[in-house]
Amino acid sequence: MKYENPFPRYYGRDEMTLLVRDATTLYSYWEITWERRAFLSNYIGSFYDEQQKWLRLYDVTHLDFLGDYANSIRDIPVDHDADEWYIHHVNSDCNYVADYGLFYDGKFQPIIRSNVIQTPRNTAAVWGEYIIPRISVEKGKRIPPNYFESFGSYSFYD
Repeated sequence: MKYENPFPRYYGRDEMTLLVRDATTLYSYWEITWERRAFLSNYIGSFYDEQQKWLRLYDVTHLDFLGDYANSIRDIPVDHDADEWYIHHVNSDCNYVADYGLFYDGKFQPIIRSNVIQTPRNTAAVWGEYIIPRISVEKGKRIPPNYFESFGSYSFYD
């Protein structure tokens, strides 16, 4: 019996995802549709597949990131046919976002942006320290749980 992968290789969406592998390594995968590749080829005046692609990693820890400022920026060249990449040597306990793009006219041109992720810390928690920071709430007030907003109860009987 031959095994066939039930999941498609491509979904037809321009999308990039950034995931945490461990405290110092990230994993990213992306899909660029043929329509966007054709648009970029027309824009830059050469074939999309012939251009060197880059991942630009932004450290956005404690920032409201709008794309123009980051704590640090790192450019990583990727293979021309890659649609996934491991990013090593990142800092623990930091927030990151990545762009996939290319350099055109000496300037980085992002094609697609990932989600924001936070790397875990790589040190042990001190005894009694909260692993997840507590939310401070004024006495007598409460924070309504957002997971009840679309809650619908029902019963199921056999």
